[in-house]
Amino acid sequence: MNYDLIIEKIRKLVKENTSCPELIPLLERHKCLYLRNLTGDIKAKMDIYLSKAAVTESYQTCKPVFNSLSQIPYAVIKGAVLSNDAYGSPFIRKSGDIDLLTSREYVDTIKDILREHGFIQGKVTEDGLISCSRKELLFQTAMSHQTAPFIKQTSNPLRPYVKIDVNMDILWGESNQSIDMDYVLSHSTEAEIAGVTVKRLLPEMSFISLCLHHYKDMNSIYLLYEGGLRLNLFCDIYYAFRNSPLDLDRLRQQSEALGVASYLYYCIYYTNEVFDDPDLANFLDSWSVYQDDRLMGSFGLTDSERKTWRVPFNERLFTDHIQSLLEEQLDDADRAKITLNERFM
Repeated sequence: MNYDLIIEKIRKLVKENTSCPELIPLLERHKCLYLRNLTGDIKAKMDIYLSKAAVTESYQTCKPVFNSLSQIPYAVIKGAVLSNDAYGSPFIRKSGDIDLLTSREYVDTIKDILREHGFIQGKVTEDGLISCSRKELLFQTAMSHQTAPFIKQTSNPLRPYVKIDVNMDILWGESNQSIDMDYVLSHSTEAEIAGVTVKRLLPEMSFISLCLHHYKDMNSIYLLYEGGLRLNLFCDIYYAFRNSPLDLDRLRQQSEALGVASYLYYCIYYTNEVFDDPDLANFLDSWSVYQDDRLMGSFGLTDSERKTWRVPFNERLFTDHIQSLLEEQLDDADRAKITLNERFM
């Protein structure tokens, strides 16, 4: 496979609106609904229509929840909010859940509100919705930055289950870094999604949250092993950077205050490897002081598990054989972690 040619075609699609229908299968595999729509893919238009119906059902079902949360510090992140920021519509980026961000102080209160409105902590199986076991709940709490999902069944076949994830941090479970969540949530405002008023982060803090979430997805050994790198991670960052009303001085100030500027540099660097954009290049020049050589060209979420990639970026992004690329570098601890996550996540 000519990985450089794929990048060249993606850049032509984005910059010159040069339709490349031969990219559609790859874009579908990488969950790039926005880019598929740029190609004129008829199925993409149908997927956007279905996404609108599903997202609307999710938010309308959760409207009483959001009303009950009005006095509690929280923000909706990712999903429809990200889709609106990056792509100009809450329905372009397909998502299967609603993510709430709050501090640990309010988690129990939010849990009670969700239960009062018919949500249970569980999972969807062939037998329908069942509650999580105590062991699964404990694992999620110990190993993740979010609770086990809260789920409610609906009567809508386009969104038969509505799922809410409650996130307690903008960093990942393995991180030892402490984030001031009160500071994060103080940068929030109200917004309307599918006719429902919610709280969301302001643009700069929302972009920080996006980059940290996507950094995790780009570097988690378990997520890489299970699904590989995905182009949509870089599309989200690129279009959010291009289309959100970001104040770059404020973005720098908040990133420094949280101690996460090096992760933003990483995300922008590899996003620019895909899109080769002069505004991204200028950003990287002005943020070069935050480049952390430990992060560049590597994967893994902690110093102890971090490893150097042995193949170029384009290959690890588009290969169909990510597991074989990783396998020779994984140790017993990595494999045990993958097995544990497969069992409980």
